[in-house]
Amino acid sequence: MNEDHTLLADLAIELWKALRSHERTLEYVPVAQVAKLEAQIRFSGNRLESVCQQAGFSLISFSGQYAPNLPATALNGDEFSGTNEPLIIGRTVEPAIVQRQDMRVMRMGKILLARGLPNVSRD
Repeated sequence: MNEDHTLLADLAIELWKALRSHERTLEYVPVAQVAKLEAQIRFSGNRLESVCQQAGFSLISFSGQYAPNLPATALNGDEFSGTNEPLIIGRTVEPAIVQRQDMRVMRMGKILLARGLPNVSRD
């Protein structure tokens, strides 16, 4: 991986975090402006994915059942050490970045764990 890809990966993570932050603030925006801001967030997210794809890597967010072999570090993993109860991913703090060609992890993601079973559709 060259230095340009490293910098692009770091920038992609920061933009991903900024977009998630904007999503969380939508509840404080006047109703008349929500649709416009949602569209801008969606557009920026699509552009981010497109640029990452052109650079040959993918951003991976995590949800559902936790498995220790995920390319992510559980920031609160020490809270659950020694337990056999099922754990879910409560939130992705930072996405992982994986090279598309050889599936090599460029940047580990960061997640927060929670107790419980993921919501599973019974359809």
